[in-house]
Amino acid sequence: MVKNYRDVLCLFGAFDFFNRLILILKFISMLYSTKKIAITGTAQSGKTTFLVSLLNHLRVHDPYLFRMARDKDDPKKIEKRRFIKFRELPNKRFTGWDTFLYEVYRDNLSNGRWPKKTVAHALFTAQVTMPCWYGSANLYLFDVPGERFVDAKLVTSEYDTWSDMLAAKICGGDFQAKINADPPFIRNYASLLDRLSNEVASYEEIILAYKYALGEMTARFYRNIMPSIFLLDEKGKSFDTELAGLVTSDVSVDDAIYKLSPIRLAGLPGKEFAPLPRAVREQHPMLAKQMAENYKAYADKQRALFDTLKHCDSLIVLVDYASLLREGADRLKAVYSFVEDLLNAVDPKMTTFKEVLRSMGMFRALSKIAVVASQIDRFHKEDEDIVKNLVSLLLKKPLAEIDRITSESFVCSAARVTQVVARDDKKLRLIPSGEEVPVPRLPEAWRDCMKHPEEWNMVKFPQGFPPIPKLPTNLPDHTGMDEIFRFVTGW
Repeated sequence: MVKNYRDVLCLFGAFDFFNRLILILKFISMLYSTKKIAITGTAQSGKTTFLVSLLNHLRVHDPYLFRMARDKDDPKKIEKRRFIKFRELPNKRFTGWDTFLYEVYRDNLSNGRWPKKTVAHALFTAQVTMPCWYGSANLYLFDVPGERFVDAKLVTSEYDTWSDMLAAKICGGDFQAKINADPPFIRNYASLLDRLSNEVASYEEIILAYKYALGEMTARFYRNIMPSIFLLDEKGKSFDTELAGLVTSDVSVDDAIYKLSPIRLAGLPGKEFAPLPRAVREQHPMLAKQMAENYKAYADKQRALFDTLKHCDSLIVLVDYASLLREGADRLKAVYSFVEDLLNAVDPKMTTFKEVLRSMGMFRALSKIAVVASQIDRFHKEDEDIVKNLVSLLLKKPLAEIDRITSESFVCSAARVTQVVARDDKKLRLIPSGEEVPVPRLPEAWRDCMKHPEEWNMVKFPQGFPPIPKLPTNLPDHTGMDEIFRFVTGW
């Protein structure tokens, strides 16, 4: 899209041929402008609610409730930054992507029903127009389950490399010390790998032992496990959800893992695989070959997803910080690992030449990342800045290893479920029930914290059902959604 006439006028000015060529390419790319934005997040981060609220605000745009103008005091500028056209388009470009069912999800939420958990990656495509543009833009919103990003190392590594890495994590440098320290199922798999140096075990026995180890690692938030299909299968069944449903006062976590793990997948159906150390691969070459072939089949299927995401313009990562603070350091390690795997998966490996092509609109690659603490209305209003600072800590190290990507941390609420109780700063009022509930304050020591404390034990933060209005012309009350959208689109 063309935002003003200056680029057009420059074409006829006193520029040399090279400058004119660059401007012509820029002019053509702006006429057919597109924005590709990928959205993912940790478990329970509210990704579906985020997308429903965002699309609702774009379809029925009120520029005062969802501000696209930087100047908040100039009504003329605010009105010019209104989406006057929003038309959903069919997906004709991206095979293997389901359509994001906005109408269905919005209807579920507005009637008090949680939508089904995101199973497959989905896409919503629209054409949008503003009065200050001279043309339209195509908007692509890619919805990706966060569990899929644990495949990041898998799709970028050969089986031998991946196998050595994961086997080393399971067995550890000092084998005997690791056996004594690890949980039972991890210990059993480590023992099996040790025995395979001198004994023989069937393919089925190895896969079963590995599944038990995966179940133990998942239950203890060791989330850098692969393949992701163990966490979330193709039918949308989550390991976490099913495990929680099995654990009771009479059924321990270990008993639940023992029952659930064998029926999960560790690869494609009929083509499962497990890590084998180098010594075991050399001792059992036929077994290693079978594992490597199954590994490659799974990696090839997942690689298309990551290739698509690398060529998005921006990435939004939602993090459920309320759960993270409630559950402690193990959960934080899992989230940190998730962010590392995610950024590794979408790193476009930019070079100076690619950067030049991108500036001329001839090459598309990831350039912006927004990491967002979602559901910020579950926190006390005065603690929002602390949470935002904590989010930035997740970005610091991983982004230092990626060149030419701009990142920002945000807080948001896609559909506010609480209001501040003016007469009592220790409570929040739930919407729409009006019930007043206590809200824990973050410790004062966290206010100037430059790193996460080693230990913490937070109480539960308030939680309610997102109040999406029944009428689609009525917009959900949000916090920070417009700021995030302006950043990732540059509009």
